[in-house]
Amino acid sequence: MLLLETCSFLVMNQHLPDRFVCYLSPSAVSNLSRDDALSLAQRISKNCPLNLTHRGITRERAPSSLTTEELQVASSLVRKFEHFPPAILHALGQAAVGLSISDIENGISDKDLEASIPALGEVRGWNAEQSSTIINKLLSSGYQILDGQSLAKLGSLVAGLNSSTLRSLSPEVILEAIKLPEFVQQMVTLPSALKRTFVEKAAMFFSDVIKTEPDFSRLSQSVLQGFTCAAANEMEAERFQELAKVMKKKNVKLEEDQLSCLVKMVTLHGIPKDLDSYPKDLLLFLRQITEKVLNDDLMPIWYTPGELRACLKNVSLENHLSQILTYSFTTQQLAVLKTNLDETYPDGYPERLIPKLGPLLSFITLEDISRWKITSADTLAALLKDQPPDDQASAIIKRYIGLGNALNVTALNAIGMKYVCLLNANELNAIDSNSLKLASLNLSACSQLAKDILYAKAKRAFSDEDYLPAYYGLIEPYLGGAPGADLRDLSKDNVNMKVSTLAKLRTDSLMSLTPSEVQGLLGMNLGDLEKWQNKFPIREWVQRQKQSELDKLHVGLTGGTQEGYMNIVIPKFQSPSSAPLGTVAMTLHLLPALLISFLMMSVLS
Repeated sequence: MLLLETCSFLVMNQHLPDRFVCYLSPSAVSNLSRDDALSLAQRISKNCPLNLTHRGITRERAPSSLTTEELQVASSLVRKFEHFPPAILHALGQAAVGLSISDIENGISDKDLEASIPALGEVRGWNAEQSSTIINKLLSSGYQILDGQSLAKLGSLVAGLNSSTLRSLSPEVILEAIKLPEFVQQMVTLPSALKRTFVEKAAMFFSDVIKTEPDFSRLSQSVLQGFTCAAANEMEAERFQELAKVMKKKNVKLEEDQLSCLVKMVTLHGIPKDLDSYPKDLLLFLRQITEKVLNDDLMPIWYTPGELRACLKNVSLENHLSQILTYSFTTQQLAVLKTNLDETYPDGYPERLIPKLGPLLSFITLEDISRWKITSADTLAALLKDQPPDDQASAIIKRYIGLGNALNVTALNAIGMKYVCLLNANELNAIDSNSLKLASLNLSACSQLAKDILYAKAKRAFSDEDYLPAYYGLIEPYLGGAPGADLRDLSKDNVNMKVSTLAKLRTDSLMSLTPSEVQGLLGMNLGDLEKWQNKFPIREWVQRQKQSELDKLHVGLTGGTQEGYMNIVIPKFQSPSSAPLGTVAMTLHLLPALLISFLMMSVLS
C-alpha cells in the first residue's frame, strides 16, 4: 500500500522517471487530476514503444497486443473525462484505447470524431467492438471514403470496417490504398476474411479495366501500375504482350512480384524475339520467382490460383514451405501449392518435407501417403500430432510399418492416445513388449482381441516388477485383456482397484471371480460397488453370486441367488442387427422337500 501511495504521489508530482510510466498499475493513477492524467497519457505515448522489457523479460509484441494492466491504466485515465473533443483525444494518444463503447457513442460528437480520426488511427490495441463502433458512427455521420488516402487515413481503425462496407468501395480506392506503405502495415493485422476482401477488390479493378479498354496506350501510368496477374488469365497471349509493351512506353515502375509474374506470362509460349520492347527490368526476372515474394506474407494478395500455378513453375518451395504455409492462402491457392509439390516429387514427398505440410494435409490422398518415405518415428509423431482423420492416420501408420520401421516408444506414444485401436492383430503383434514400459496408450475403444494381445505384451514387459507395489499401476491400463487367473493373483496384492476398472475387465474374466476375490481386488474401493450394481457387467456378476456370499461384503449388494435356488443360464437370441448374445439367469424356486425327493429318486433309479 505504501508503495502504491508513493508511486501515485510521484505520478501526480511528475517526479516518476519516464522509464517507469510503462509499468504503472491502475491504482497508481486513480487519484490523478484531469491535467495530470493528460500529462501522464502523453508520457506513456512517448516512452512506451512496442519492444518492451516487462518485469525483466524483453519481448516483441504485435501492434494490437496490449497487456491487461495497460488496458486498465488506459481506462483509468479516460474515466477522468466525460466529453472528448479533438484536443483531449489527441492528448490522450495511446491511452484512448481505454475508451468504452458508451464513451464513443455518447462522449464524442460526430464532428469531433471525424476531426480526431488521425489521432485515433494511430492508437494500437483497439478491440473489434471498439473499432467497429467508431467506424459505424463515422460512416453514419456522413464520412465518405472517396479515395485511397481517405481509406488509409483510418489507420488502425480500418479493422472496424465490415466486409459489406468494404465491398461497396470502388476498386480504384482499394488499389490506391494498397500502394501506400502505411496502409499495407495495417493490413498485416487485419482478420483473414477482411484481407481476402481487399485482395478480391484490387484484382477485380484491374481486370475490369483491361476488359473494356481496346487501346492500352490510353491507360494512365497509375492505372498500369496496378497490374495484377489475375488479368492475364482472361487475356489472349498477344493482347497480354501488347499490354506489357505499353508498360515500357509509359515507363511504368513495377514491383518485383509484378515483374516476376509478368515474365512468366510473357514467356508462357517461349521467349519472344523482341524482348527489347518489354520493360527492361523484365530481363532480371526471366524464369524465376524472387525471394522477396516468397518472404512476403501478403503474397496471397498478388496471385490468383491460376497466376500462382504459372509463377511457381520450376520453382522449389521446399526451403520456404514452413513459412509460406502460415500465409492467408485460399483453399484454391493451397491446392495449387499441393499440385506444385506433386509435380516436383512425382515418386512421393521426401521425409524432410512431410512434417512441414501443415494445412496441406487436408488435400493429401491415401494414394499420396502410400508413396511417402516415412522412416522416422519422429516424422510419424509429427504427422499424427495434428490428429488427422482415422482413414488418413491408419494409412500413415501402415506406411510407416510397411517400410519395416519398429513400433518403438516414440511411435507408440504418437499412435497410442488416439490411434492404437486402428492397429490390426499383425501390427499389434509387431510391437516390442519393452516399448510399453515408456508408452502411454488408451485402449478404451479397442476390440477385445487388441486388449488381449496388448495385455500379454504388457505382462511380459513388466514381469520383472510384478512383485513390487508399483506393478499394479503399470499393468492397470492393460487389464481389459487379463484372464481370470491373473486377476485372482492380483486380488491377493491389496491393489485397491477402482470399480470403473473392474467394469472394463473381460466379461468372462469378471464372471469367474468370487465375491471374496472381488473384495481383494477392490480393497478400500469396495464400498463403491453398490453404486454400480445395476450397471453392466456388474449387474450380471451379482446375479451369478450367492446372496449369502454377497452379504459377507457388507456393502448392500442385492440380487444374488438365494439358498434353495439354482441359476439356469440360457442363451438369449437376438436379431443380427442388435447387440451380441447375452445371457439371462432364470431363478427356479424348488421346495426343499421336492428337491430332496428328486435327488433321492435320481440316486435310486
